[in-house]
Amino acid sequence: MAEHLIDGEFQSDKYPTTPRGKVPLSCKDPAAQDLLWEYAQRRRAVDAAFSADLEEALRLAGYQHDDKADWQITPRMLKAAWVEARRWWPYKVVEQAKSYTVKETAIAVDEPQPGFREAITAAFRARFDV
Repeated sequence: MAEHLIDGEFQSDKYPTTPRGKVPLSCKDPAAQDLLWEYAQRRRAVDAAFSADLEEALRLAGYQHDDKADWQITPRMLKAAWVEARRWWPYKVVEQAKSYTVKETAIAVDEPQPGFREAITAAFRARFDV
C-alpha cells in the first residue's frame, strides 16, 4: 500500500514524467473514457470549450456515450431534488428545539406551489443538459 504516494501526493510509476499529484488518463483507454466524459460534464460550467473538446476527443477515440446512462438516479441526485422540492413545497413549523432543529410536517395540498415543477425540471435539465 501507498507505493504510489510520495510526500502525500500520487506519483505514477508507469508514467514517471507525469507531475506529482496528476493522474495520467488517456482518451484512448476504455477504462477511463466514461470517467473523462463525466469530468467533461462537471467542468462545463467552468470551461465549456474544454468540455466540448474533451467530448470530441473521446468521440474521435471511439467512445460512444450512452445518453440513457445519464438518467440513472443516484442518491446524490435524489438529495438535490429533495432540497429543491422543499424550497417549493409548503410546510409549517411544528416545534423549534433549543438546538435550533426545526421539526416540520408537510401540509397536504392537491397541487404544489407555483414554480415547483419548473424548478425540478430546470434542475434536471441543468444536470443532464437536456
